[in-house]
Amino acid sequence: MLTKRAIELNQVVSITTDGAPAMVGRERGAVARMKEDNPQLISYHCIIHQSVLCSTLSAEFAEVMNTMMRMINFLRASSSHQHRMLREFLREGEIAAFLAQLNSQKATTFSLFLKNVKKMDIVAFLVDITSHLNELNLKLQGKDSSVCDLMTAVRSFQRKLALFREDLQGDCAHFPTVKEQADCKL
Repeated sequence: MLTKRAIELNQVVSITTDGAPAMVGRERGAVARMKEDNPQLISYHCIIHQSVLCSTLSAEFAEVMNTMMRMINFLRASSSHQHRMLREFLREGEIAAFLAQLNSQKATTFSLFLKNVKKMDIVAFLVDITSHLNELNLKLQGKDSSVCDLMTAVRSFQRKLALFREDLQGDCAHFPTVKEQADCKL
């Protein structure tokens, strides 16, 4: 990609990645290969990568995010038959009920996880905050954005965080999934 755009590797100052092994692997990752030619290259981890952000909130949030990711991977990758059953079931019902009908320890563990109200409160928050982060992420991507444009987007998001904090203690207008979760408890 750099060659295609006639960019000399020794002119690259830094690179930001999402932490994927293909990017940061010690031997075969893109960053390691780039550092072979440019040892001064500085690498950063993307500040808005969801799983990293969730883990910085608390260990409990990180655990909930990791469980959700494991459950999704389990539902999608266990078998082609199970994947077809899931797609059919999603047309008719809920994931918790689907998991309950599977005969495996993992499915039972995930089913219990989905029934834990406190964990689902965290999932609701993570869904909403991830949506806001994705919106910021889109503003930070693309061509023809100046550093000023990018800084404006980040500063605007910083101001929104104060609004979000107040909103979470009020009517949750910016957190529809949290609001829906809270309404389900009433």
